[in-house]
Amino acid sequence: MNSSLKLFRCLAIAAMFVSLLYSDNSRAAESRNNTKITFDFSLLQVQFFGIYTPENAGKRGGLEAEITARRNGIANLNSKLISVCDSGAAEQNSSQPSWQGSVKSQGSEIFSNGVLKISLVAPLREVFKNRARKPSTLKAKDGSPLALKVPRLSIANIKCGLVSVKVGGKIIELNPLSGAFESGAKVVNLELVGEILRPASSADSSLLENSNLFASVEAAVDASEKPKDAPASAPASAPASAPANAN
Repeated sequence: MNSSLKLFRCLAIAAMFVSLLYSDNSRAAESRNNTKITFDFSLLQVQFFGIYTPENAGKRGGLEAEITARRNGIANLNSKLISVCDSGAAEQNSSQPSWQGSVKSQGSEIFSNGVLKISLVAPLREVFKNRARKPSTLKAKDGSPLALKVPRLSIANIKCGLVSVKVGGKIIELNPLSGAFESGAKVVNLELVGEILRPASSADSSLLENSNLFASVEAAVDASEKPKDAPASAPASAPASAPANAN
């Protein structure tokens, strides 16, 4: 009897330990997911999470909890965008950005500690509409359209809706939504190396180096190196003014 009682107590303690460990792990996971933001260029959307924590927000019903989680997720994403983009000053109210109406829910999950996680997505074009410069129309040397295949990126890889691409020894700030989306376009594959995107192969690099994008970047560099007060061309020597007639 005593041995059975001891075994029961050991099992109870083990179960309690596992329960506490699961609770701690789930809380840690929720903390990480709260800041996990992924930019998916194959689906042209940003994927992020909203978190509702009853300890901080008070106990609420299911619908209210989802609304709170959604609001927290939108505020968190917009706050991150503002922190990495100086031009975000126009959207100081991080809880009500202009793109919030385009956010859609992909489902929610409730954990044993009462934390609710909601999965959210928003179109990249809406999120970056007032932040990034307009996408370019990329064309190859022969005039055919170019499509960019960009890997999934985190918030750390994007600034003001632009990404850094190293090609031909230069680093180009590029709108990742540039390029064509039709099926017949030539595809330029990019890969992430550290914090910089690079063409995945020599063929991809050649396509970009010979595109209108690379030519426009070189033209912009030449223009920036030219003195601002320098005339476009040296004027011809003006003839000396005729002396006034003497009286």
